[in-house]
Amino acid sequence: MKRTSKIIAVLGGVMGCTVALVQAQTAVTFQVDMTKVVQAGSNVMTVGVAGSFNGWANNPPAPGSVLTNDPTAIGNASNIYSGTVSISDAPGTVEQYKFIYQAPDTIWESPDSACGNNRTFTLGSGSQSLPLVFWNDQPLVLPTNNVTFSVDMTAQIQITGAFIPGQDNVYCRGGFEGWGTDALLTNNPALSGNASNIYSGTFPVAAVPGSCQGYKFWIDRNNNWESPATTAGANRTFNAASAPISLPTVYFNDASLGDFLAVDTPVTFNVSMTNAAASDGTPFTPGVDSVYLNGDFLGWLPWDAISLAPYQMANNPPGSLVYSLTLTRPAHSTLTMTYKYSIDGADNENGFAINHFRYIRQEPAYNMPIDHFGTNYTPVIEPYPGFGSLQATAAGANTSVSWLGRPGVHLQTKSSLGAGPWTDLLGTDGNNWTSGHQSDYGFVSVTNYPSTGTSTFFRLVKP
Repeated sequence: MKRTSKIIAVLGGVMGCTVALVQAQTAVTFQVDMTKVVQAGSNVMTVGVAGSFNGWANNPPAPGSVLTNDPTAIGNASNIYSGTVSISDAPGTVEQYKFIYQAPDTIWESPDSACGNNRTFTLGSGSQSLPLVFWNDQPLVLPTNNVTFSVDMTAQIQITGAFIPGQDNVYCRGGFEGWGTDALLTNNPALSGNASNIYSGTFPVAAVPGSCQGYKFWIDRNNNWESPATTAGANRTFNAASAPISLPTVYFNDASLGDFLAVDTPVTFNVSMTNAAASDGTPFTPGVDSVYLNGDFLGWLPWDAISLAPYQMANNPPGSLVYSLTLTRPAHSTLTMTYKYSIDGADNENGFAINHFRYIRQEPAYNMPIDHFGTNYTPVIEPYPGFGSLQATAAGANTSVSWLGRPGVHLQTKSSLGAGPWTDLLGTDGNNWTSGHQSDYGFVSVTNYPSTGTSTFFRLVKP
C-alpha cells in the first residue's frame, strides 16, 4: 500500500507539470489587399502568411495559415484576403512574417515598410487583428520618379579580378525592379583614371515617397552579389522621393583600393559558448554538440554538418567553452568578414541573416576578439589600426586631423583620459564628411577640430 501510494503521488506530480506546460493560444487575424497583384495578371492560386509562429511554412502555406477572400464582394474588396491564426508563443513575443501566394510557385512579398525585410508585430495577451495592408505596401497608384545609381568598380578591376570590363556586367538589383536584371549599369571609358571604372544608370522607381527601398549591386560572372561593409552584408537602402534623385557613388562591397589584404593572413575566429542556446531554445551541451563556422568568405555553405565539416571549431584551450578556428584569408581578400556560428551544422544562431561582422585589423596574422554565441550582432567599435594613439590639442588651439574617409570611420573625442565614455563625432563619418581630397586609396577626410578651453583627446574608430 505504501509503495502504491508513493507511485500515485509521483504520477500526480507528473500530470500536474504536464498541464502547466500547456501554453495558451492567441488568435491573430492577418489581412492583405492583393488587388495590384491580380491586376498585373498573376495567377493567384493560394494566399497565405508565413512567419516565426509557424516555422515559415510556405509550400503550400501551412494549414491554419491560408488566407481566404470573398469572391462575391464588390470591386477591390474581392481581392482582400484574411484569416485568423492561432499562435502559442508568449505574450510580448515579437513575431516576424510575410505574405505569400502560389502561382503555382511560391511568391514572397517585399514590403516597403520593412525595406523588403520581414514584417513584425508584438503578440498581445488576447485576440488581435492586424491592420489591412497592400501586398508589398504598394497602393494601386504609385508615383514614379527616376533614381540614379552609381558604383565604383576600381578594386574589382585592379585588385580582385572579380570584374573584367567588356566581358562582365554589373547591375543594380532591388525591389524597384523585382530583384531581376533590368537595371544594367554602364561606364564612360573616355574618362581618365579610376573615373572610367564608375558604372551608373538611371531607372524609374515606382514607390510611395519616403518608403524604404532595398537594393544591391551584382556582377553577372559567378553570381557575385556584393556584401557591403556599411550594412554588415545586408541590402543597401534609400528612401523614395517625390522628385528624381541621384544616390552617391559607392564602392562595390564598400571596398576601395586600401581595403584589401596585402599578404596571405591567418585569421582566428573565437566564440564563447557559455550559456549558449540554439534559436529554438535548445541549450548547447559541451562534449555532445559541435560548433561550426559559416560566412560570406566561404560562399555561405549549406547549413548541415557535412558541408560545414571542414570548418568545425575546437576548444581553445581544451575543456573550455571557447571554440576557435584559424583560416587563411588570401592576399587581395577584403578586410571585411560577415559570418555566423552554428550548433551541429544548422542555421540556429538567432534569426535568418542576423550575422556577425568584423574587420581584419592586423597583418600578417589576426586573432579576433571573442564573439558570444547568439548575442554579438552589433559591430564593435575598436580603435582602428594605425590610428590607435591619442592626440591632444593645446587649449584654444586647432589640430589638423586627416584619415581615409571610409564609411563607418569617424572621430571620437574626450576631455580627459579618466573614466567616462568617448564622444562620437558622427558628422565626421565617411558617409557624411565632405572636406578633404581624393587619393589613390580613396577619399581623405581632413578637419581642423577646435579645443574650447581644455585639452581634447582624439581617436579614430571603425566598426
